[in-house]
Amino acid sequence: MVEANSCGTPVVAYATGSLPEVIKQGINGYTVGYKDYIGAANKVEKIIAMDEKEREALFKSSYTESLKYDWDKTAREYYDILRAI
Repeated sequence: MVEANSCGTPVVAYATGSLPEVIKQGINGYTVGYKDYIGAANKVEKIIAMDEKEREALFKSSYTESLKYDWDKTAREYYDILRAI
């Protein structure tokens, strides 16, 4: 999911596990209830039906959200936590 966002691709995923914490509705994708195939299809159709300006904004915000999960940033945060211990 983060890899898709890093390519500017919004994600449609089930609202399970940590996904609802990472996917922000309408910012970098959408979540739907587990096994809600119709809901997932509707979200994909929503993205396809967006006008060009709205879709470009979603793609850009998807990429921007992915930057929060940069490997170097994550490694620095772990390093800081371990040093504090």
